[in-house]
Amino acid sequence: VWMPVTWATCRPSGDSETVPVAAPSSKVSRSRARRADADTAGDREASADAAPAKPAPLADRAAAEPVEIAVTAQARRGAARAPSPSAAFAPPPAAPRAPPPPPLAESNVVVTGAARARGAQVARGGWNACTIDDPAHDPARCAGLLKGGSAAQRRAARTHLDEGLAAAWQGDLDAATLAFDRAIDALPEQSLAYLNRGLIYARRDDLDRAMADLDRAVRHAPASASGYYHRARLWRRMGKPDRAAADEARAVDLDPRYKPVVR
Repeated sequence: VWMPVTWATCRPSGDSETVPVAAPSSKVSRSRARRADADTAGDREASADAAPAKPAPLADRAAAEPVEIAVTAQARRGAARAPSPSAAFAPPPAAPRAPPPPPLAESNVVVTGAARARGAQVARGGWNACTIDDPAHDPARCAGLLKGGSAAQRRAARTHLDEGLAAAWQGDLDAATLAFDRAIDALPEQSLAYLNRGLIYARRDDLDRAMADLDRAVRHAPASASGYYHRARLWRRMGKPDRAAADEARAVDLDPRYKPVVR
């Protein structure tokens, strides 16, 4: 290191002599100061490493751990709602029992003339559906009731059947009778035209001809409760309760919903 030299005067034993003395360099002083600062910083770092870390403030920890806290709370709520093993295998509660249907009157028993399975339930509606006594005057109730023959024969018979019903509902029994005659000609093996023509004869008190047509209606549709029921009513008008009771029993056997209206 280059060092400037100054001269000083020493005076031993009274003699004068000039001796060079080295003065401290400013560069050397700065270098030593930097080394001293570095040593001090190193001591502080070592002290910081050796000291235990202080816990973060509660607010900082809550901000850093929101997901874990939320998940833990959700898991606790799920555990509270989870059923016990015994509850998982518990039988389901019994469904409430439907109340029994109200008693049926003659005005709300469905009789369509279609074959019924033994004990089968039928929809509610007019018990005189597809007859001249139908209070609803709805020919749509005859849909699907004509059996036998070809499709063309059934269409022709249905047309005449609807004409006869419409005429009877308007009070024109003569026109209705002619329409039912044509329906029988178009499809002789169907029962509805015989049934309705027989009801016209019964309304006119021609009981023998009425019974003849109702016998044909039962013969062509032996599985229909309607024919037996109407014939039972005619038997009672004719004073033959035993035969009436037999037809009523058969009607109820084919369709139990007739039971409240037979007598």
